[in-house]
Amino acid sequence: MKPEDLFDAITEVKEEYIDEAQQMPEKRSPWKKWGVLAACLCAVLGVGFLLFPSQGPEEPAPTEQQMLATGSNTAPTEPSEEPTAQPELPTEPPVAVSIDGELPKLEVSNYFGAMGYEGYSVYDLEEKDSGNPWTEEMQLETMPVYQNLAYTDRAGTPDYLTAHQMSALAQQAGRRIIELQDSGKYDGISEDYRSYYGVITEDFAIQGQTTGAIRLNLYKEKSVKEPDSLEEAQTLAAQLTEEYGIFFTDETLLPQAWGSYDIYGEGHWQIGAYPASDDPLQSILNYNFRSLHFYIIEGSLSAVVFSNRFLSMQKLGDYPVITADEARKLLLNGNFITSVPKEELRADTVREEDIAAVELVYRTGNVEQIFMPYYRFSIRLRDREDERSELGLKNYGAFYVPAVESEYLTEMPVWDGTFN
Repeated sequence: MKPEDLFDAITEVKEEYIDEAQQMPEKRSPWKKWGVLAACLCAVLGVGFLLFPSQGPEEPAPTEQQMLATGSNTAPTEPSEEPTAQPELPTEPPVAVSIDGELPKLEVSNYFGAMGYEGYSVYDLEEKDSGNPWTEEMQLETMPVYQNLAYTDRAGTPDYLTAHQMSALAQQAGRRIIELQDSGKYDGISEDYRSYYGVITEDFAIQGQTTGAIRLNLYKEKSVKEPDSLEEAQTLAAQLTEEYGIFFTDETLLPQAWGSYDIYGEGHWQIGAYPASDDPLQSILNYNFRSLHFYIIEGSLSAVVFSNRFLSMQKLGDYPVITADEARKLLLNGNFITSVPKEELRADTVREEDIAAVELVYRTGNVEQIFMPYYRFSIRLRDREDERSELGLKNYGAFYVPAVESEYLTEMPVWDGTFN
């Protein structure tokens, strides 16, 4: 990838994937390219890392099963030399206890990070479709809202699960992979920056991360032809999901492929998957909080990450939500947040004819204190004076309207043409 393309490529990565990339560990010699990628991401995101966080005094730790079930943050003792019994992972986040029984009011954050605005250039919005299961036909009266227990400020990194909890995640996944492959060797646990390796072999290492993600680092990288089109990306997503999805879950996974084009008209594609569900609401939650992502760098599959935010968030309650039509009216009234500069609009404000699409999503970045649902509108932006216009590419930006009813918000956002 050309250095000047880095911004365009990174702006198309989901928030949780950027957060995961910020936690990339130091690795052995086959891993030099990941150090370069982490450095590039730090430079673009303007993120400061705390290299040696204080761990505090050691105390006797509960069992891994108790820690994963309760979310305890008790400091760990020395890591064990042998794998322990496979821990039970919670299937949904714990629920916060309300003293007065009333839902707390929510504050809408308009912080979008230190990078450029959330925009994308495509020939057709289908290319940007990452498989969101939500449709306007769904009759959703309430949706869950969560507290982000791994919240970090604008200059930090997430810190929630303890060393023993992270090692339990890594060991569980490592045992599963070794059993499925009928090969591999348990080499103990080695501490790393805000993560733990539970299984290390000549071929791979399994890393548990503080947000609940499990990372499979491949030492013998798999050669992969980078896709040149959406169709090729979809085919590759299906192949990799079938090959690697079973390492993380027995659930049926729905492959995802999406992307956009840079200023030179070159496509950049993201590939992943998320667990399917017969329950529409659960499908939406899986799509936003439990997902698989494949990291393809320079023609090689270097890592696979299974994110599970359920392990690092707490449910605040089920909040009444508005419809997409009601959100559209608020959008046209200026009640939204966005990182798009005002000069990128085709008029002084958002117009009805500029609205191209809408979807229901959660904003899940580590800097979000509250994970609440939003209606994300794709708004047509002005044409750019570069190769994109000559190629017929169209430019869009993301505009967010809170999906929670206004009486449960501390304040309804009003756009003033700025952000952050």
